[in-house]
Amino acid sequence: MARRITVSTVAGYPIVAPGLSVEQSLDLIRERWAERLAIVWPDQPDLVVLPEHGDRPIWSLDPYQNIPIEMAAELTAAKGDTMVSFYGDLAREHRTHIAYSGYRIDAWGHLRNSTQIIGPEGTVLGIYDKVHLTIPEHHDRDVVPGAGMKVV
Repeated sequence: MARRITVSTVAGYPIVAPGLSVEQSLDLIRERWAERLAIVWPDQPDLVVLPEHGDRPIWSLDPYQNIPIEMAAELTAAKGDTMVSFYGDLAREHRTHIAYSGYRIDAWGHLRNSTQIIGPEGTVLGIYDKVHLTIPEHHDRDVVPGAGMKVV
């Protein structure tokens, strides 16, 4: 017999004002995602899928007003595992899995575009490093591709 599961997706990106510190930006990012995720908790999802780079803020809804890549790099370095801990706390509280995608720095110091699956205990169950990177990721951002496809 099949086991039915509920999968929720949440869209939207946090908007921050230019000139905020990295810590202020990270606080706003966490606040924004707490608000967005509150919408799906009543459905008791088994899995919540967040958008790629959902932890990278934007300055406005105008796609040409994105944050500079230098700020994205600074946010990536500063956030460390704080976003994983944030989503881990939510996954534990709501007994769900969360697929969180964004840049991370791996154990060897490489920048990766990864999806991390966080389990109901709040821990990372597995990580998939994106294999097919965008041209800017290859040339401008020094993102290292994953070694191959991975089932998480």
